[in-house]
Amino acid sequence: MILPKFMGPEPMRESKKNGQKKSFFKPLLSQQECRIFWVEDSTRLEELACKLRSEPRVAVDLEADSLYRYRERICLIQVSSSQGSALIDSLAVQDLSPLKPILEDPSLEKVFHGADYDVRLLKGAGFNPRGIFDTKLAAECLGIKRLGLSDLLEERLGIRLEKRFQRADWSKRPLPGPMVEYAVGDTCHLLALRDSLARELEALGRMDWARAHFLELETIEPLCREPPSAFKTRGARDLDGQGLRVLQALLEWREEQARRRDVPVFKILQTDTLVSLAREKPLDSKAMLGIPGITKKVLEIWGESLFKLIQEALEKAPLPSWNTAKSPQNPPGSRKRFLALKQVRDQMAEQEGLHPGVLCPNSLLRTLAVSKPQDFQSKMKQLLKPWQLKLLGERFLEAFSGACRTRSG
Repeated sequence: MILPKFMGPEPMRESKKNGQKKSFFKPLLSQQECRIFWVEDSTRLEELACKLRSEPRVAVDLEADSLYRYRERICLIQVSSSQGSALIDSLAVQDLSPLKPILEDPSLEKVFHGADYDVRLLKGAGFNPRGIFDTKLAAECLGIKRLGLSDLLEERLGIRLEKRFQRADWSKRPLPGPMVEYAVGDTCHLLALRDSLARELEALGRMDWARAHFLELETIEPLCREPPSAFKTRGARDLDGQGLRVLQALLEWREEQARRRDVPVFKILQTDTLVSLAREKPLDSKAMLGIPGITKKVLEIWGESLFKLIQEALEKAPLPSWNTAKSPQNPPGSRKRFLALKQVRDQMAEQEGLHPGVLCPNSLLRTLAVSKPQDFQSKMKQLLKPWQLKLLGERFLEAFSGACRTRSG
């Protein structure tokens, strides 16, 4: 992949260690004829921000370390514009506030791919991004099935991206040259992809659809770690009350261990392993070694703690089981109304060449289905976007009313 010409001086940083020079990061492959504006101090960041203020749009991507830390950090910020590309070492630059006017200016378009996670990270860092264009959401509005950045770039621009660093540790320093190249590749073609998708959205009259989704990104909440709950754990539905009590104790223990060691919870024990422990409730080594995910090494490290946790949990009152826990009852006939709305949605999605969930997610259909007949129209206007209301409003009203008449008849 030949990268575009980059702005700024050659970014090689050198330091002396044991009398030898050491680069801040390893150089790119020799065939690369490019330079990267590498930002690792406030002076360079101010210089970059000054350049970006004159731009009508910039491409943005973040690399974090969520696969390696308990609380993820933004490790690298990639930015590309008409002037070229820059990499911001957000672990080295303590004050990122010069980016605030760039990210929060609604007239300066920020182009992301799959912006949800990045926007949440940015909000957690004190930014409130506005003026967002998300190429993934744009592709969804066009009915494109393969939504990965590499798929879209290859299909629409004939560009292949390297994928092998998607799960890399971006807190690593120095960054190897191939990781630098990968990082820049995530943004340096994003503006061209944006233009390709925007032209098709305009041609199909769907730009308003996309814009409505982009605006929703401005209102999402920062990442927030919720306390672990047995009732929200995949695979726990078949556990009895005692099993749920054991699972809750195990989840809380794992959370604390991960927090102390600053590692993701899955690096302590996998969730499936905890569910199996809660189901089998082993109290000796032989039984515990029969649990998938429990090796001799795991038993050596955590065995004593796990035995104690299980024993103590079994001595407490069971939690309400899934079968006895009360859940809100839906109004009579809501299931029939949901199916009627879903049928309309599915038919329209097929007609428009969209994934049904893009046209109107099931969660929204369920909310509409439990509405009182006299409130249905106002609920639609409250919950549906203008383009959804235009496409689905009359059909939804007809289907909802028909389902209500069928039941009353």
